[in-house]
Amino acid sequence: MLRVMTKATFSVFEVIDLHSVAGVRLRDLATDAEVWLMDTGLELSAPKGVMLAMRVLQPADFTMTTGVSISMTDAVWTAVEKSIGGTRADIIRHDDRERLVETIYRAGVKANAVL
Repeated sequence: MLRVMTKATFSVFEVIDLHSVAGVRLRDLATDAEVWLMDTGLELSAPKGVMLAMRVLQPADFTMTTGVSISMTDAVWTAVEKSIGGTRADIIRHDDRERLVETIYRAGVKANAVL
């Protein structure tokens, strides 16, 4: 599990739908890959189309969060756009991932968008 944890990644995801087993199906907006997120809390509360920023890891054929998720509300997007610049697509694919993580988490806390 430690090896899996060292490969955790951060991205912005869009909820596609519920997964047939449990959790939700997500689309990674940076890579356009589909992800099965095993999270029963989001299964119950995240509506289709909502965008979430989070760090995830993949211990098996499913993915799980590493903790805090940020709902990418308009207030969060606006703060991140002002800080980093560019379009939302530019931001999602921003090269400096650590700056992106810090900026999104900071904006999420300020906008009360932490899940």
